[in-house]
Amino acid sequence: MKLLSPSLPPLLRLRRLFVRGSALTRSTEYVQGVLGTSLEIQVLAHSQTEGQAAIRAALNEIERLEHVFSRFDPHSELNRWLSDLSLRPSEELSSLLRRAEEWRSLTGGAFHPGSEALTQLWRDAEQQTLSPENAAPGPDEAALSRVLERLNSPVWSEEDSWRPALPLNLNAFAKGYIVDRAAQAAYSVLQPGSAAEVLVNIGGDLRHIAAPNRGPGIGGVPVNVMNPRTPYDNAAPLTQIQLQGQGLATSGGAFRGFVIGGTRASHVLDPRSGRPVEHVISASVLAPTCADADALATAFSVLGPSESLALAEQLPGVSCLLVLADGQQQRSREFPPPSLAADQSLTSD
Repeated sequence: MKLLSPSLPPLLRLRRLFVRGSALTRSTEYVQGVLGTSLEIQVLAHSQTEGQAAIRAALNEIERLEHVFSRFDPHSELNRWLSDLSLRPSEELSSLLRRAEEWRSLTGGAFHPGSEALTQLWRDAEQQTLSPENAAPGPDEAALSRVLERLNSPVWSEEDSWRPALPLNLNAFAKGYIVDRAAQAAYSVLQPGSAAEVLVNIGGDLRHIAAPNRGPGIGGVPVNVMNPRTPYDNAAPLTQIQLQGQGLATSGGAFRGFVIGGTRASHVLDPRSGRPVEHVISASVLAPTCADADALATAFSVLGPSESLALAEQLPGVSCLLVLADGQQQRSREFPPPSLAADQSLTSD
């Protein structure tokens, strides 16, 4: 299932899991071409055998869920449900759609898994402006209005024969969910109640799991949040956070976009207006799950900064860092502040 475009400069860089003085062993797996991007799994376990079993459990779960959520697989459950009114979705699919509808409602439509229709309109407009005689500033207004009208409808309904007004492309939201489930599958193999840990990273969507109540500074993995304005390997990060039992995702329009009439526009589109969003170039979100971090990172790339910060403050376990187009950084109260540790290299263990 290819959920992402070709790889972009990483906005999150992480070290390896490490517990000083621990008798645990570390197992690591790197795989390319997973969900259209790269996969990294790190496991701290009591043996290499246990660690490799956890990695296999994560890989099996990823493969299983590809067949549920993929829009590129014509036989996936999502595609079959969208095309056949007689089918009822599984509890797994309906649960994710229900959660997507909750986020659509909570964000006032700033998050919407049907917004791929808007992206296609802007891609078409970009192709049309390759001809010198056609320099329209964007999509056809009538077509845009039709899509926006449909985006006002819900993502999910409990009615048996109901289907969304636009095809749904769950993409990053499903990727975040798959990251969560893969991490949970790996952790379930490990010895209960131990100091074992799991980290799953798929294309910069992260989920860390360890035993609860381990105390601050024990376990976890340091993650550097990079500056989207200077995405070079030797660039200083904005901050370093210690990811512990959380999900982390970053979204924004710093590197991808449309070029129409010689003008670049962000690929991040506001589902409420259909227009590119330029005021936020990066939104990093910490949340209890990677799926929720994904949904909120998308929404916080669309909402005004004050709206995003206010919503983050209302949600338990959620915090965010926003990088604005003018270079300003805005953090919610719980997001880690700039740290001297952020200047350290992440190449060491």
